[in-house]
Amino acid sequence: MDDSQRAHAELEAKRLFREMDTNGDGSLTVREVMEYTSRHHQGASHEWPASMQNALDGFIAADLDSSLSLTEEEFVQHYVQSQA
Repeated sequence: MDDSQRAHAELEAKRLFREMDTNGDGSLTVREVMEYTSRHHQGASHEWPASMQNALDGFIAADLDSSLSLTEEEFVQHYVQSQA
């Protein structure tokens, strides 16, 4: 990933974080991530459980300090790494 692609991924991650942070407290909970995933799931209904599991797995991987919430920094770092 070159610098331009990384910058684009960081901007997209920050936009997505703000959209997912429904209570505006600056962190994401498992509930916010799962609700977002449920609302934005696209694909066949039999794929829905896999999408939810992928969201949960991503949350756990991104939660570097095991706080059960994601800071914007944790979210952006995980998002950018997943795009590489």
